[in-house]
Amino acid sequence: MGTRSAGRRVFATLPWKGAVLRDVRVDRRGAPHFDEVTLSVVWPGGQHGIVAFRDCWAFQGRMGLGSAGAPEPIEGAWASAAGRPRRPWAALSAPGDGLMAFTVDLASGGRLRVYAREW
Repeated sequence: MGTRSAGRRVFATLPWKGAVLRDVRVDRRGAPHFDEVTLSVVWPGGQHGIVAFRDCWAFQGRMGLGSAGAPEPIEGAWASAAGRPRRPWAALSAPGDGLMAFTVDLASGGRLRVYAREW
């Protein structure tokens, strides 16, 4: 658990401010287990990276499309998802133990939230 906790803290310290979100993918080939959400990001300084969330339970995305320029993340955070999310997925299946809510806020006011066990 110590390594998992440290990894979650690292997620929040990634250089989100000044990064550019290039791609969001949802891979359901392993459904209902091992669903994966990946974000393709260009970090400040031009380095390309992939942030992958594994063993996902839900994904919420709110982004403004059709605007000039690519979405710019400004902050990343994580929190325990114990007791969340309630709707609309609660009727489908109950989340298992260890679920975390990973959030990426965008400069445009958009937000991506992935409920997953690891990243």
